[in-house]
Amino acid sequence: VELFVTGYDKTGKVSCNQIVFDFNGNLYDANNQDTGWNANLVLQQKITNNGWSSMLTLPFKEINVDLSKKPKVKVMFVRYWNHRSKNIEVSFWEQGIVHNYHSFGNLIFN
Repeated sequence: VELFVTGYDKTGKVSCNQIVFDFNGNLYDANNQDTGWNANLVLQQKITNNGWSSMLTLPFKEINVDLSKKPKVKVMFVRYWNHRSKNIEVSFWEQGIVHNYHSFGNLIFN
């Protein structure tokens, strides 16, 4: 699973956060492609006979986005699944192009 959360920080610069994880426990996170950023997140996962589920908790303060001016972020959720075969399934929440935050969907906070 790959998650992008993008917005603008207090200086007006883009803050693009990327988190990638899988059911084997692998985890990657970066802010503006800086892999030195380590988000203070909580990832809970469960593998069952029927599949795999996960819940990611990412505090707002971790994403370095100023929501006071524009209460929205641009997000993209991507799921890759190969079913142990050549037929790879790719699912998106919202259309867009991976790594192109201008094409991400809007998540608005009221």
